[in-house]
Amino acid sequence: MAGSGDEAEVNTDVIIVGAGPAGAAAALTLLTYSDLRVTLVEQSDLNDVRVAEHVGEDIFDLLGYLKVAKSAFPAETFLPCGNQTSYWGSDEPVPGHMLFATEKHIYRLDREKFDFVLLGHVAARGGLVFSRTRCTAFAQGEDNNWQLSLKNRSQGAFKLNGRYLIDACGRKADVCRKVGVLSTRHDKLMGVGAFFHFDKTRKARQEQVMESHELGWWYCARLPDHSQVVAFFSDADIISKHKLNQAANWQQLLAESRHIRLGGKGGAVLSGAPWVRNASSHITHSVLRKNFIAIGDAAASFDPISDMGLGFAMTSACHGAKVVQTQLTSSDRNTKQAQLDGYQQEVVDHFEQYLRLRKKCYSHEHRWSGAKFWSRRR
Repeated sequence: MAGSGDEAEVNTDVIIVGAGPAGAAAALTLLTYSDLRVTLVEQSDLNDVRVAEHVGEDIFDLLGYLKVAKSAFPAETFLPCGNQTSYWGSDEPVPGHMLFATEKHIYRLDREKFDFVLLGHVAARGGLVFSRTRCTAFAQGEDNNWQLSLKNRSQGAFKLNGRYLIDACGRKADVCRKVGVLSTRHDKLMGVGAFFHFDKTRKARQEQVMESHELGWWYCARLPDHSQVVAFFSDADIISKHKLNQAANWQQLLAESRHIRLGGKGGAVLSGAPWVRNASSHITHSVLRKNFIAIGDAAASFDPISDMGLGFAMTSACHGAKVVQTQLTSSDRNTKQAQLDGYQQEVVDHFEQYLRLRKKCYSHEHRWSGAKFWSRRR
């Protein structure tokens, strides 16, 4: 770090806030296909528990574009999914993910292993990665360049100067909010769940299960290291009314389920209170701000029922990174504007298609059509 005064300064071309798959994919795109300097900023220490996600075979095409070989990942990073069963519209099981998935081969992704390999490649290609670093202020000069005030847990406060800023913070779109870029929210879906750990003598349930309920829907899936995630999804006001963030109420609702309750049977809950996470759908028109773009879930987020999150996150990250590259290296204004417009239109088209599919998905459940949660999705 270099600089005058009490605070050191770091200079870069592109600042990416958020070191998940979207942030890493954007960084790798820029580091692989341009000479731009890239810096990743992540508030966490990268040890947060990550919920497993499911991806199709096209993930390997994306990794190929990023020049990351499948063999670079540890064993069991990509595991073929077991049976997928939905209890949706009736108490009869429907095999497969009837709602959105079209791919024949679905893999359960170990997010911790996946994320660390991507970040390792970012560092190996010359990218800077600051973990455990909080953004305390964002300032944009008359030249549209950015200066971020940062605070690292061990190195203290410093400034980060860059020509372009990317929000890769995920669904919360923290940077968008802090720099005044507004999002349009389409619901207030939340997830309330728990992780169950199984000792080696007891096997976690192998299949992925979904079960609808009058107040929302349940989800259960196996995670790495002999654990299982069980989560209930509903709107924020419904969760608040029924106090489902409290362990006793959440466990009572789980006990009333017909099929999901079996997912945690024989396992020990890893924490006392259920975790609560934002699962809402939103879209952001980030390209209206100069030298700024949102990618991944910060650009558009989807109902977890869609399984669209990670694939879109990485695809939009690669596209967004190429847009940033053009903005910083081309002198053709028409080309630059066309790329910005094209990126935003692609996000809009993807989101509108998702909304149509979501409506169709929820229309499969008729038993509680008058209930608040379900009527909102008609």
